[in-house]
Amino acid sequence: MTVGGAEWGVIKGLSGIWYGLATGFSYLLFSLIARKVYVLKLMTIPDVLEKAYGTKRIRAVFAILAFAGVMDVIGGQILAGGAIFEIFGVSKTTGGIITFLIIVIYCAFSGLYGVMITDMIQVLIGGFGVVLGSILALNHIGGFAALAVLSAEKTALFPADLSSLWWILIPTTLMGLLSQPSFQRVNASKDERVATLVPVIGGLVLMALAVFPVLAGMCASVLWLDIEAARAIPQLMLEVFPPVVGAIFIAAILAAVMSTADSTLIAGTAFVMRDLYQQIFRPDASDKTLLRLSFVVTVVIGLMSLGVTYLVPVIINLFLLSYAIMVCGGLIPVVGGLIWPRATEKGAWASFLTGFIFVVLSILKIINVPYFYIVGLAPAFIAFIIVSLLTKPAESR
Repeated sequence: MTVGGAEWGVIKGLSGIWYGLATGFSYLLFSLIARKVYVLKLMTIPDVLEKAYGTKRIRAVFAILAFAGVMDVIGGQILAGGAIFEIFGVSKTTGGIITFLIIVIYCAFSGLYGVMITDMIQVLIGGFGVVLGSILALNHIGGFAALAVLSAEKTALFPADLSSLWWILIPTTLMGLLSQPSFQRVNASKDERVATLVPVIGGLVLMALAVFPVLAGMCASVLWLDIEAARAIPQLMLEVFPPVVGAIFIAAILAAVMSTADSTLIAGTAFVMRDLYQQIFRPDASDKTLLRLSFVVTVVIGLMSLGVTYLVPVIINLFLLSYAIMVCGGLIPVVGGLIWPRATEKGAWASFLTGFIFVVLSILKIINVPYFYIVGLAPAFIAFIIVSLLTKPAESR
C-alpha cells in the first residue's frame, strides 16, 4: 500500500486507493473469525485444517504451499528495500542484502514478540511519514484545486473499468482469511476482547492511511505531467520535500518494507517448525529444541528468499502460481472447516484439487477464464459442498 500507492496515484489517480482500502477490508473480514481462532488456539492456518478434519495430511500440503508463497513476499520486500537504498547511491543488490540482514537478525533473536514491538514503531513512523509527506506535496502544488489539471478519470473515485476494481478488491479482501500473521497475533493477544478488537483497529487504520500515498503520486503527476510512476517518490524527495521530511518519508517506506517482511518471515518459521517439524516429525520436541531450531530456520528462510530474489528470479513465477493455488484451493477448506460443522476431509481435498486444477488449466490457457483468481473459487466451493454432504465428518468434530 505504501510503496505501490504513490505509483498507482500516478497511473490510476484517486481510484488507486482501492488496494489500500481492500487491505483494510481484509482485516475487518478476519475480525469475524478472530474470536474463534483465539478460543480454539489455532496458531497457524494448517492448525485450522487439522482441527476441522482430524488429519495431518492436509496440514502438510497447505504448509508447503504457504511456505513457497512466504519466500515470494519476503523476496519482493528485499527488492523494495534495495530500491530505497538506491536513492543514497547504494546498489540495489547491496541495499537488498542490508535489508535482509537487518530483518533476519532481529527476527531470529526476538521472534514474534520483537516483530510486534518493531512493527508498532514502524507503523507509527510509516503513518506519520506518509501523512506528512503527502500533505507537504499537496501544499506545494497549491492545494486540492490544483488536482483539477488531471484528467477526469484520474480524479474519479471509481475506475472507468469496474472489472479492474473487482480484480483488486475481491482477492485482496479474501486473503485476509488466509493471513498467517493475523492468526499468530490473535493467538498472542492477552485476552479474547483484545483478539477480537485488534483486527478491527488495524483495518480502520489501514483504510485511513490508504489515501495519502495515492495523493502523493497525484501531486507528482501535477508537477511533472509525464513522470514515470516509479520516479514519483524519488522526484518528490529530491525537489519538493525538505531534507528532514525526505528522510522521514524514506524511513516510512523502509518501515513498511520491514514490517511486511518480518511478519512474513515469522509466518514462514511457524509453517516449518509447527506444521511440519513439531506436528509431523517430532511431536515430542522440547521447547528448548524448538527455540534453537526456530533461530536456524528463520535465518535459512531469509537466505533462501535472498537467493531466489537475486539468483533465480524466474522462480518468482512459480511462487505467484502457488499463491493463486493457495486462494483457489485453500480458502474454501480453511473457512469452511472453521464455520461449517458438516465439512469433511474428503470435501476439503475435493475443493483443494478442484481449485488447483482450475488454476493450472487457466495458467496453461487450456481454459480461458478472465479473473481466474476469483472465478476459481466457485468450482472449489461447489466441490467442497457436494463431497462434504456425501461423506462423513471426522469424529473429532
